[in-house]
Amino acid sequence: MINISTLDNYERFRKTGLPLMHQYLSELLNAEVNIEEQPIEQFEKYIGLNLIENIKKYAYIKSDEEVVLSIKIIEDDGIKAMLPIYIVGPQIGKISISYLEQIGSAISIVITQCYCQNFNGAERMFNEYLQDKVIYSCFAKRVFEVDRISFLISYLKKLCLQTFEGKEFSTGFILTRSAHDYEKEREHVRGGEIYALVNKHNIFKNMKPDRRIWYLVDGNTSFYLMDNHFILNDIYTIQECSEMHQFWDEYLLSKILWGGDLLFRVINSNQISIVNSDGIEFIATENSWKLRDYKIINELIKSYTSMDKKLVTCLLYYIMHCSRCGESTIIWLPQDTADETLSQLLAKRMRLVENDINIQDQRNVELVKRILSSDGVTIIDISGNIISNGCVVNLSEANSGKKLIGTGEAASKLLSSNGISIKVSQDGSVKIYYDIEKQPFVF
Repeated sequence: MINISTLDNYERFRKTGLPLMHQYLSELLNAEVNIEEQPIEQFEKYIGLNLIENIKKYAYIKSDEEVVLSIKIIEDDGIKAMLPIYIVGPQIGKISISYLEQIGSAISIVITQCYCQNFNGAERMFNEYLQDKVIYSCFAKRVFEVDRISFLISYLKKLCLQTFEGKEFSTGFILTRSAHDYEKEREHVRGGEIYALVNKHNIFKNMKPDRRIWYLVDGNTSFYLMDNHFILNDIYTIQECSEMHQFWDEYLLSKILWGGDLLFRVINSNQISIVNSDGIEFIATENSWKLRDYKIINELIKSYTSMDKKLVTCLLYYIMHCSRCGESTIIWLPQDTADETLSQLLAKRMRLVENDINIQDQRNVELVKRILSSDGVTIIDISGNIISNGCVVNLSEANSGKKLIGTGEAASKLLSSNGISIKVSQDGSVKIYYDIEKQPFVF
């Protein structure tokens, strides 16, 4: 095995494919990506992992915030060279090792193909081709072909651009090998209703999405069922979520997706999403893909706030509402809610009503949404009560320390010295600040 940097034409790849791969992994995993081009022996001494000993592994978890991808160039069923990637990021070690393995394997396949072409074409291969390959490897490797998944992702991006009567709309479909399993009398009762289409719709024959067809389903309570020939056969509907604590199961269709089923969803004109039956989501905002594992989000908030699962789910309901609607907000979940402790970080503190407004109370849904979308920081205690709203953070302490980007980020980071703060931006991105000394967890 040789050092990858000594391969012929590698310098060509270093200038083109390497920066694209670095950017993609940084965005996908919300992490600092360190591509190690040094000899394997030196890397092993530096990081403390023997990559040769476990030559078939593509991923290692070192800690909650450290993973290593072992990228390989394969030639004649042997390994020609290795390229370790050391990745550091908030909660990255909580991602299932099986998904990290699939990501490492997908990158290895693409870099091997690039090597076989004398490292030509890296600009194309490490752009959308790599993105599609990773999604395919994680979601559909044993179910569908990679070209078909690439086609569906491209089709989903076209759907994202559609409008009906001048307005954008959400939509979606479930790709399944067995639409019959969605019928009520089948083994797995999903609780929805299936309606067979009078005229089947083949998207291969209609490459340009018909907005009149796609407008009819919303991707939240109604979906098209698509078979593996890419024919829309049915509409599948489910009951609208009536309880906030059920929101997460409804969003991920956790009781509906089985086996190799995949949910493709247009959230808005800015976001598209693909979800599998494990509840893992690949979500793209303006063509920048991110991997979401909601078990990690749930556990992170619970461990730093002592909130119960039901309350965390209600909180996530409001966070996702703000994200989808492009409403910026900052939510603070302090561990210590004593007045004197809160006052240390606030320049201004307000309270709307005398009695508590609880975010778990279904009667308060619209009121809470308005409060969160108004100016200032909203403070919520571990029981789900809004104890203050419209608060202003005292940034003098933050400004005296390290340079921070943006007043919203500076405020959110400062608040994480006492509990957790959550910042939702107008572009839909969500950042969870849980340690003032660490980078936020982004999803």
